[in-house]
Amino acid sequence: MSNAYATHSAVALAEPGCSGLAVGDREVMLSPGQLFGFDNSFRHSAWNGGTTTRIIISTYTTHPFLMAEEVVELEKVEEAHALLRRAVGGALREGKRLRERILR
Repeated sequence: MSNAYATHSAVALAEPGCSGLAVGDREVMLSPGQLFGFDNSFRHSAWNGGTTTRIIISTYTTHPFLMAEEVVELEKVEEAHALLRRAVGGALREGKRLRERILR
């Protein structure tokens, strides 16, 4: 959980009355076409008790109450995280290539 982000979502596909979202002490049932948003600093969870696939389309933005300096620092953290993901991904791909060469 983080107070740095807000979540904005649209329910694209859900079996009415079978999928839900809890944020803090509030709970709502989801239905197709529904839009919702919440502050990620609250404990949240979602579930699908239906027999069909549930599809939620979400975007994440910096929290609207962050100060400009906080957004700048958060962007630095996100950039470092992206560099780390690329480095780990490259190492995993190289490890897979080496393994394939060894097994030939």
